[in-house]
Amino acid sequence: MNLPPRNAGLQALAPWLVIVTFLFSMVWLLIWPDPFSFGLDEGFNLMKAFLMPRGERLFVDIWSDQPPVFAWLLRGMFAIFGASVTMGRLTTLLCAGLLLLAAHDLLRQSTDHFGALLAILCVVLLAPGFLLWSGAVLIGLPAIAFALASVACLVRWHDSGAVVWLLASAVLLAVSACTKFFTLILVPCVLPGLLILPLPGAQHRWRAVLAWCAGFGVILLLVLGLTDALFHPEQLFGNHWEAKSVPVYAHLSHTAWLAGQPRCWLLYGLALSALRPRLWRTRPLVFYCGTWMVAALLTLHFHRPFWSHHALLPAIPAAPLAAVTLWGWSQRWLKDAHRARLMLAVLLVSLVVIPMAVAKTARQFAGQHWKWEMLELLRARTTRNTTMITDDPIIAFRAGVPVDPHLAVFSNKRRISGLLDESMVEKRLRLSRPDFVLFGSHTLQGLPGLTAILTRHYRPLHRAGRLHLHERIPIP
Repeated sequence: MNLPPRNAGLQALAPWLVIVTFLFSMVWLLIWPDPFSFGLDEGFNLMKAFLMPRGERLFVDIWSDQPPVFAWLLRGMFAIFGASVTMGRLTTLLCAGLLLLAAHDLLRQSTDHFGALLAILCVVLLAPGFLLWSGAVLIGLPAIAFALASVACLVRWHDSGAVVWLLASAVLLAVSACTKFFTLILVPCVLPGLLILPLPGAQHRWRAVLAWCAGFGVILLLVLGLTDALFHPEQLFGNHWEAKSVPVYAHLSHTAWLAGQPRCWLLYGLALSALRPRLWRTRPLVFYCGTWMVAALLTLHFHRPFWSHHALLPAIPAAPLAAVTLWGWSQRWLKDAHRARLMLAVLLVSLVVIPMAVAKTARQFAGQHWKWEMLELLRARTTRNTTMITDDPIIAFRAGVPVDPHLAVFSNKRRISGLLDESMVEKRLRLSRPDFVLFGSHTLQGLPGLTAILTRHYRPLHRAGRLHLHERIPIP
């Protein structure tokens, strides 16, 4: 837009105001009130990072079915700022901030500040679950954040020809894949772009492909090798592979989930409008985000089981594409003066709507009083040497009690897939002799032999909601 200097300054500031509003809203409305839990997976991730400084090695001692980067990131944050649920959630929020910066950079390079503002709003308000996953200690959003930052670096390389952006893209995508493997679908999206899209200056096409592949492969193998993940494929892949054939998960599909998500239909409709052949062949942003979105949608269509955080995988690349469509419409239909007024109106509305949307998300997770009740009881009865086994490790984490590392991920998926049964729990009870055992009703029902096993050496201590706490019987 050709605007007076004062309006031009406001235009440049608008996207940053929205990002700051989002971050402060998340801290004060979602993280600061400290909802007890956003799901069982939060506890698994927190406990892994909690156990690592105690000498337990990921994959060697700590069973884990996810790549290692997020656990190491949490461990580093805990070492600097102390181990807490709030610090874990702030770590994820920092990744959400990185994602918004990448979306801003993508549209700022390709359009203008209004396009960048629209991209941020499409992510925050249209991407399903973005507000929730931005404040939860889960690995999906950080992995996608690193992936979108990788695409932003790649687009910068196409514009400038600076090799540092090409290598940064490779490194960031490798880090993303080592956070959660589902972003590996970007590799077959990147390579055709390097072979097809116009290259900057006098770049050699195959040299660029080889440089990117070398950077990606070296970092991927280095991270997986140094963290022992490379030597335990049965943990990384076995659980997910077995879950594909479990009948109870057969109905959990992305296609069925999409049927009840009108915001997603709006987002994907706007994104598809940007995939015009001319833009697809000439605009790196459209090519990389478009192929990513299509590849993710196809992958999720066939993938079982589908979990709600998977929906971000195609939705995040769809958001910049939707912004390209909206920005193009404003260019075509409005004069500069009208676009400036529209941008100001969008900014003012978003500064009100974003805190309201965050507050609505926070209200969904208020309460959970039975978990707070169980936590207070544990805190009153534990000492520095207390240990426990539980299927809800965020309670143990909040109490500062380590769990058996082999059962740090006591997930329903691991149990239903047949990789965790009564005999394994009995073995760990015999070897580690935990002071407390805390299970939910779903675990006791899913592993019916557990109750008989517990009665031999443990006595019921307390029940709160669906949680059953058992205390080890002292040896006379």
